[in-house]
Amino acid sequence: MKPSDTLLWLASLANAQNYNNFKTKPSDLINTQCRDSDKLPTLTYGSKDIVFTICTEKYIKGTVLEVHNAIVDFASYPKWNTFVIDVEARSGSSLTPSPPPVGTKMTFTTTGLIPKVNTKSLEEISYVNPDVDAHSATRGTYAMSAWKGDMTKLAPLEHVNVVMNVGYGYTRYVSYESYYPGVTAAAIALKGKLQKQFDQQGEDLKKYVEGGSK
Repeated sequence: MKPSDTLLWLASLANAQNYNNFKTKPSDLINTQCRDSDKLPTLTYGSKDIVFTICTEKYIKGTVLEVHNAIVDFASYPKWNTFVIDVEARSGSSLTPSPPPVGTKMTFTTTGLIPKVNTKSLEEISYVNPDVDAHSATRGTYAMSAWKGDMTKLAPLEHVNVVMNVGYGYTRYVSYESYYPGVTAAAIALKGKLQKQFDQQGEDLKKYVEGGSK
């Protein structure tokens, strides 16, 4: 592990808070795959009443920490992410040092959902952990991060990233977002485009990590 990676791992671990109000334990999601269900549970909101889930899954040549660090280094998204093209910290929050702590409030700028128009969403980090279920036999095997929509309490959604060591130098990256009652008709209408952009984001991450351009 590089010294810079060690610092990021320690910072992430310090931020990994297991909140009692989670409806799903992080350890219950470590083996999640897109094929498991078309409605995947999230940490904050659980498995009940999910309207729909967008999910993408990629196998990336790299370590769990490399993939996890790229996901939670929000300030670097403009370097590689063609879907979320910019992330800004909102008042009272900061994206540096990376990873930002749980509770950090962000504004995402996204493209590709509406022709010729960039869209914005408000997000709040709900979980960051580079070493979920860190027993001696599983240390470094699973990492997880999540952020929830912060636009309105009436339309909950949460984005979860699960990173798992699958051996032979490869990591499985599963990234999904589940929407709950209150989701707007506009979001439902954009489901197909959301899926396309999630898939593209996964490809972007794979190229970024495997290309070593960080």
